[in-house]
Amino acid sequence: MNFLVTSLASNSLIKSFGCLGMVDELLWVWRRMKENGIEPSLYAYNFLLNGLVNSMFIESAERVFEVMEGGKIAPDIATYNTMIKGYRKGGKTQKAMEKFRAMEGRNVEPDKITYMALIQGCYSEGDVASCCGKTDEALALFKKMEEEGCDQMVARACKILDELAPMGVIPETAFEDMINVLSKAGRVKEACNLADGIVDTGREIPGRIRTVLINALRKAGNADLAMKLMHSKIGIGYDRMATKTSPMEPSVCGEDDIVRWFEDMTEKAGSVQTQTLWRILELNFEVEYLKKWLGDIEIQEVDPCVLESLYTSLVPLASHADLEPYIHRIANGESGPILTKQPITTLSLRVYPTREGGRILEFIYSSRQFKTKGGLTAGTATTHYYASPEFKIKQEKTKSFTCSPEEVISSGDSKQSTYCHLLLGLFFSEQVEFITSTFAYSIVQSFIAFEELWKELCIDIRDGTLSKRINLPKVRKAVLDIISPNPILASKIEACCEELEDLDWFGLIPKLWPNAKYVYSIMTGSMQPYLKKLRRYAAEVPLVSAEYGSTESWIGVNVDPCLPPEDVTFAVVPTFSYFEFIPLHRQKQDYNLVIDDFIEDKPVPLSQVKVGQEYEIVLTTFTGLYRYRLGDVVEVAGFHNGTPKLNFICRRKLILTVNIDKNTEKDLQMVVERGSQLLSKSKAELIDFTSHADVLTQPGHYIIYWEIKGEVEERVLGECCREMDASFVDHGYVVSRRSNSIGPLELRIVEKGTFKKILEYFIGNGSALSQFKTPRCTSNKVLLSILNLCTTKRVYSTAYAN
Repeated sequence: MNFLVTSLASNSLIKSFGCLGMVDELLWVWRRMKENGIEPSLYAYNFLLNGLVNSMFIESAERVFEVMEGGKIAPDIATYNTMIKGYRKGGKTQKAMEKFRAMEGRNVEPDKITYMALIQGCYSEGDVASCCGKTDEALALFKKMEEEGCDQMVARACKILDELAPMGVIPETAFEDMINVLSKAGRVKEACNLADGIVDTGREIPGRIRTVLINALRKAGNADLAMKLMHSKIGIGYDRMATKTSPMEPSVCGEDDIVRWFEDMTEKAGSVQTQTLWRILELNFEVEYLKKWLGDIEIQEVDPCVLESLYTSLVPLASHADLEPYIHRIANGESGPILTKQPITTLSLRVYPTREGGRILEFIYSSRQFKTKGGLTAGTATTHYYASPEFKIKQEKTKSFTCSPEEVISSGDSKQSTYCHLLLGLFFSEQVEFITSTFAYSIVQSFIAFEELWKELCIDIRDGTLSKRINLPKVRKAVLDIISPNPILASKIEACCEELEDLDWFGLIPKLWPNAKYVYSIMTGSMQPYLKKLRRYAAEVPLVSAEYGSTESWIGVNVDPCLPPEDVTFAVVPTFSYFEFIPLHRQKQDYNLVIDDFIEDKPVPLSQVKVGQEYEIVLTTFTGLYRYRLGDVVEVAGFHNGTPKLNFICRRKLILTVNIDKNTEKDLQMVVERGSQLLSKSKAELIDFTSHADVLTQPGHYIIYWEIKGEVEERVLGECCREMDASFVDHGYVVSRRSNSIGPLELRIVEKGTFKKILEYFIGNGSALSQFKTPRCTSNKVLLSILNLCTTKRVYSTAYAN
């Protein structure tokens, strides 16, 4: 290999190979430097040593160190630290101590890395007595305190730790032992302050320390702080209020503090993203998946900017299919660190502008959870949330409570849940502050049901009874424990509904819930078709579009909730995950036909996106997804400070969606193949097909159009239709079909030559025959008009009929 050898190029290669522990490549560059007469710098020596030590070539590292000592370039603090860490990793604590003494003799000032390496080496061997300076005394006291819980020793050890702090010595093991002892001694305030000290160094509170502190706080009767710490990896803010905050997270939950924190984070979004990636990798650097691509790189020793470059160049982009084998292993009970070092259970509590004691009419539904072979609880993201302590905590913190009890939310029968949501929403109608659901679709569906149910609901409110349509015992008991007879309210609702019927239910929300301030839900993307109907129900009540997120990660927030949902953009929060963006360039054709037909460029970081450009989002998360292709296509609409504001465009490769369902062209192809196999009974064959997600009818449903060669009995077509409906395996689709929030699949048979007419239409409008391919899903009005005019038969699925 021939290339121009320069000092700058050589140093860069040595740095990269040194960080990665690629010794052969490292030594090859070193030899080329010597051959070309390039004198290695201190920088180059240090990264050579780092590479040798990372690969446990300790003797080779010693020889390089001796060359430095006898030459022109004297070892510095980084050189000594590298050798000390190498000895510590190799179990040669005595040699580490000797190097430390030599360091002192050369007047090289030790830093916190020096002390931490020595402490960890001595502590791991149980050789506390041989540890240096005051640090060994502190560690010995910490250990003894843990065993004896002696108050005097606690005070003495605190003093020693205070003396170490100005030196920059913050030994992690010392903190852990100290917090352990203070917590067990009941000195919770001091323990919490020490934990906040960890955060002030830019690190997160380790899980084991959090567990100790949570238990201590609960025993001390401080449940609020325990809850706060349970759902945060940042500092507790004990006795500090807003005077100090973590550099990455708000330490208090006041609205003003969150706004200040958000403005600060978005102002320096690029550097925050670099630090976020460092935190993610530091948290999970020993997991199997990362080791596969990054080797045994020591994250703590690599500059965050260098780490960002290494990570994005060495770790490949990943799809769900790439990660699926790892996920299956975890689900089946394999215990080692596969994708994450430890489980992450953080939640950002939202601030709702409601009065204390108000109610929320939430149309929320929890599907049934199930256990994997490995004993993990599985289900939809919303199911996990509604079954979690966080859902209760949100209500306690905001002092706003959902109208419906847990039994209604988790009934597993959406029709019964909807009836109870409506009944309890009316019962608490004067207290309802806002109306919400995860998706706008659910709100619209609920009010469509209300149009049919209102008379029955009024009877239940008048008499304090519950309709026979509610047959689940736990649900009946929970609701009847809440409601009581209220004839005055029932009469008032009856009068309102009679008036609303004449208005085609225009203004239903303000009429029945006069104190409702807004309707809050996801209203962008595939939910936009429901806005027209929702606006009729809401009248003057504002529609507020919720944040932008996914099962994998929250992404951005709606910074201007006063905008109509069609105009909403989402400012990316740079601490949620590490974000990359794949530039997408559309090809010239009708995009109502083929949703996914893009030319891609290389991913760019958040700080390099351009206004007006479309991108696919790539995530690296705290929960074990590394350069994961989310599949969302977004457009950069502008910037909020230094962070981009995104418009959601569509799901990439997603062609069928009505509600929470997500089906791709591959999914459609599979179900059509399954269904068309049954045509062999009639000796017929499928010529071509396409599909459409009909969201104008209620409930929305899928329509699949077939052109067939041969005659097929309607009975066989019914079997084909049922087979296709039952073959969609997307969990969102299955749950929605079972609850009838998505209607039965419809199969439409079109006359012979229909797809030829579609081809002729597009050629007549300038498309080239060589570039045409039948769209597998369409919302194009002309194409749908051709298909519907040519339809000869319609069959509906009987799957999920029971």
